[in-house]
Amino acid sequence: MQTLFISDIHGIIDHLDKIDVYLKSSDLIVILGDIFYAGANRNSNHNYDPKHLKRVLNVYKNKIIAVEGNMDGYEEGVEFELSLLESRMIDGHKMYFTHGHYYHSSDLNIKPGDIFITGHSHVPQIKKEAGIYYLNPGSLSLPRNEIASFMVYQNNQFTIYDINHQIIDFLNL
Repeated sequence: MQTLFISDIHGIIDHLDKIDVYLKSSDLIVILGDIFYAGANRNSNHNYDPKHLKRVLNVYKNKIIAVEGNMDGYEEGVEFELSLLESRMIDGHKMYFTHGHYYHSSDLNIKPGDIFITGHSHVPQIKKEAGIYYLNPGSLSLPRNEIASFMVYQNNQFTIYDINHQIIDFLNL
């Protein structure tokens, strides 16, 4: 099962076309919050177009799991639900999805071997502590490390890519 993880888009569509192949080919798309609202960044040099972003994402509504970020709220015209926390078993791995501003791993009954995936920091990350995997795809639009990124899970491997499809980091389970 191929799963695409994206986060912290903030209504900016500058790099949306660069992940089009993954939007189309993924069995599941997990959006880790801060989807539409860009705050002060909507007046920046970025292509802020939440209406276009809604149209694109609504095409894939049947395969989207989306969690709410600290900048998200009700957004008219969105055809998928937002929650604060989701979890799924994928390929026998328990995965938790949240933005990272409300729930933290210490709030949940996470066990060694589980995978806790967040957004919020705008920085890609793969690390393991006390047997728990902590992953973050980074930001597709407003990276804090200047590298726009996303993450793909397939065949028991997580891979974080920059928008030019160069590997930043990976984890084999």
